[in-house]
Amino acid sequence: LQTFWHVQKSVLSPQHHVQNEAGHLLKNSSDTIIAPLPEEGMAACLLVLEDTLRLKEWLAYHYTVLPLSRLIIALDPLTSTRAIRRIHHMADQYNQLKVNVTIWTKDSFLRPKLRDLVNHKFNSYRAHKKRQEHFVSACMKEHQRQNASWVILTDTDEFLSFNYIGEGESYDRYDEILKWKPRSKINEDREKAKPIRERLPPIINQTIGSFLDQLKEQTAANQTYPRCYRIPGLGFPGSENATIADILPLLSKQALGIAKLETLMSLAHREHERKHGSFSKAMMDVSRIKTSDLDVRHAQTIHNPSRRVCGKYQYGSGQDYLSSIFRLHHHVGTRASFVERSGRDRRPKDIETLYQIKKDKWKPYGSDRTIVTWINKFVNLVGSEMAQTLLLDFNDTQLAERYGSLKL
Repeated sequence: LQTFWHVQKSVLSPQHHVQNEAGHLLKNSSDTIIAPLPEEGMAACLLVLEDTLRLKEWLAYHYTVLPLSRLIIALDPLTSTRAIRRIHHMADQYNQLKVNVTIWTKDSFLRPKLRDLVNHKFNSYRAHKKRQEHFVSACMKEHQRQNASWVILTDTDEFLSFNYIGEGESYDRYDEILKWKPRSKINEDREKAKPIRERLPPIINQTIGSFLDQLKEQTAANQTYPRCYRIPGLGFPGSENATIADILPLLSKQALGIAKLETLMSLAHREHERKHGSFSKAMMDVSRIKTSDLDVRHAQTIHNPSRRVCGKYQYGSGQDYLSSIFRLHHHVGTRASFVERSGRDRRPKDIETLYQIKKDKWKPYGSDRTIVTWINKFVNLVGSEMAQTLLLDFNDTQLAERYGSLKL
């Protein structure tokens, strides 16, 4: 069974520093807001276009369950001024919580010639694919340079969790996307994963990093500690398909005032094995990978960031759901968050149509409450007042006064 863990240690002195070009330290720049590197935690890379509503919840959740200690955010050039202010504000907030947040702007991780092609010549799909490949490569190299270990690669609508066994899982089902892999090997991997999945701790009781630390010790003798782990997804099609009554027994009194979150109110999910293979994302231990293996020439988008390390097959080669001890909760999200992310790229009518298509395509199959209690732990970690501040609505008037001069 492929397993992984993470401990991140810094060789830098506790000081504020900024980066514009990936890997180059600068002074007196507003491109980056960064905190002293923490002693341990997990790292992440996010490519963001608007997405402030999703990012707000993503940060709080992963700060709690990983724990998140280092994050690099690259802002798409189409990101609005309002979103730039919000993202810098969130970076400032998590700076206070000792999370190291770096913001890259102006496609600084692209070579000048490619930057011009991406921004002026390529269509939107090709531009996004190129930007994503180069960002993932540059981001992982930067985390490696900072002595990080495990780095998760997700989008802002994806939440990493343990892959708890759910009702309706079928061991007779094999995803078409995994036809390259012998069924005998898939069955073997499933049998290895099953006893671990049966003993997975509640998300509130143990961080993913701590769990992986223990798992590493248990697997050290038989060398089953990989450098890359492909993570399948479980899709959640609709926003707020639950009521407060559905989750009330799981919430602490302090968490009740901030219960209107996707990870709490969207409980209905699609069938466990549906389309998970092509969806899978990756987690890589950059401390045990050659820098050359992180070069962009080996990348197949965020789904397979290094064919040298994660497998030669393309981004759709995927991961068998029942063989994995981790999964990503993938949320379509609220209409507001969907519109925010897509609003500058499509007409309003097209956005509404696409949103409805996604919701209709991801037919509800079952219900899952396994990660709801993360909010209780978050409130305990940061305090009720800070939790409210981090998760409630933005005050754009105040942010305009504070970050008015920020531009891409």
